[in-house]
Amino acid sequence: MKNRSTQGQDRLIFSMFLFFVILINGCAKRVDTVGFISPDAPSIQMKKRQAASEPPQGEVAQDAANYEADGDKAIALGRADEALSAYLKALSLSSNPVLIHEKIGRIYLWKGQPEPAITHFKKIVESDPRNGKAYEGLGLAYLKKKQDEQADDAFRKAIAINPQMAAAHNGLGLVMDRKKDHPAAWAFYREAIRLEPENARYYNNLGFSMLLSGDMDGAITILKLALQKDPANKRARNNLGYAYGLRGDFGLAFEEFRLAQDEGGAYNNLGYIYNQSGRYTQAMASFEKALESRPIWFRRAAKNRDSLSTWKGSGTDQDEDAEDLSTK
Repeated sequence: MKNRSTQGQDRLIFSMFLFFVILINGCAKRVDTVGFISPDAPSIQMKKRQAASEPPQGEVAQDAANYEADGDKAIALGRADEALSAYLKALSLSSNPVLIHEKIGRIYLWKGQPEPAITHFKKIVESDPRNGKAYEGLGLAYLKKKQDEQADDAFRKAIAINPQMAAAHNGLGLVMDRKKDHPAAWAFYREAIRLEPENARYYNNLGFSMLLSGDMDGAITILKLALQKDPANKRARNNLGYAYGLRGDFGLAFEEFRLAQDEGGAYNNLGYIYNQSGRYTQAMASFEKALESRPIWFRRAAKNRDSLSTWKGSGTDQDEDAEDLSTK
């Protein structure tokens, strides 16, 4: 049994040991607190900061989806520029950008800017060469640039991938009309109508093609069908007036022109019909009435009056089917 002196020494040694341990641990904590770091610690800290500043992949995908949804809402409201801005933001974040490229391309088509549209549609076919919608978009863009051979090629590729693409058939009809091969154009328009029987634009294009070929009765029949599908279609209304006029029904022609626009535009178009029919006195009188109706806006009527052989009609033409900004 230890004596009291020995026990006191033991307690002293144990107390000193505890103090030493506490001192060491405290120093370690203190050193860590003041920022003592190992040589490779900066890269570790930088990685931690990067991880903290970079959103998780799921959040990036969600941001892309949100921007795309914002674009879809803007399209539904007819705000093309706002939609374009949202889609471009979505494109920069999306890991699956094919559909976004298509939406952007369609907006550029609607805005009459085929070059950037072509860029976006080409991006799609580079990654997905079986994407018929992209080839259809390329065809429409080439049509706007009047590059008919490229348009023809793109539309045919679209139909080879998916024969049910009505707009591509319609586009080939337009190409054939530009080549003055009207019977071939009719076949494509009729196929587009078979695929989308409620689309007034396809009826309008077929009717105008018949008008170009000189078949006024056929044109009138088809253009009336177009107006049954869409009574507000001004192109079809003007084209119907044009067909009536070239058939010699000037009263009916003026009625249709008047339903399509204001009185000045109606007289301007009637003047052209008289001019085409060799009725120059009536043509001059119609152009004068157009000027009396809207003298500031109807500079084209003044030009027609001064040069009776020039066609400057209001809205008689075909649809290239680029107005549809549907995201479906």
